[in-house]
Amino acid sequence: MGTVNPLRFSLIAFSCAALLGFGVSSGQEQEQEDGAALRTVPKATCGANDHPETALQGQVPAALRAAGFQGFNCNLQLIGQSKGDGANWQTTEFRDEHGHVCAYHGTSFSTVNRTHLGVPVIEVTDPHDPTPTGYLTTTSMLDPWESLKVNERRQLLGADNGHNGGGGPEIDIYDVSGDCRTRSCWPRSPWARPTAARAYRNR
Repeated sequence: MGTVNPLRFSLIAFSCAALLGFGVSSGQEQEQEDGAALRTVPKATCGANDHPETALQGQVPAALRAAGFQGFNCNLQLIGQSKGDGANWQTTEFRDEHGHVCAYHGTSFSTVNRTHLGVPVIEVTDPHDPTPTGYLTTTSMLDPWESLKVNERRQLLGADNGHNGGGGPEIDIYDVSGDCRTRSCWPRSPWARPTAARAYRNR
């Protein structure tokens, strides 16, 4: 009889153990999977005055657009509104340690029919009365495209210069730990990088 190569035997044994590990889950993992299934959001129930989608999800038929499309809604109710110069791709918000909620949304670099440029700072602590308190107008905030994000743990708002997909290398980062209801507590300390690392601080 031939002898068994110890290295080959060890590799086979290791492979079997690894495959067995993939195929068997612990009771704790199974409980976590079951718990996740229970958190599935049920399908929304539309109300009598709602306007649910009539075509495939996300589609607006040409005939409906030509007839003056006013938007779809289901299981939603408008409770507050702040009308400005419009918005584009991205929105985000932050709740500070005092419970104040600040919302931010991107806008386009276009100046056509615009009263204010940049990212609006909107106080939405009372959702029935959203109130703009200022505008972030550093380079990247003029058109952040899809990059506008809040890091809640670090209490930072950041964006890069999207400019409709054709922007430069600039990055702006704001401290959002303060209260956005007053000018002195607007997000501050933007960091910009036009061509190299360079820091700017509002005073």
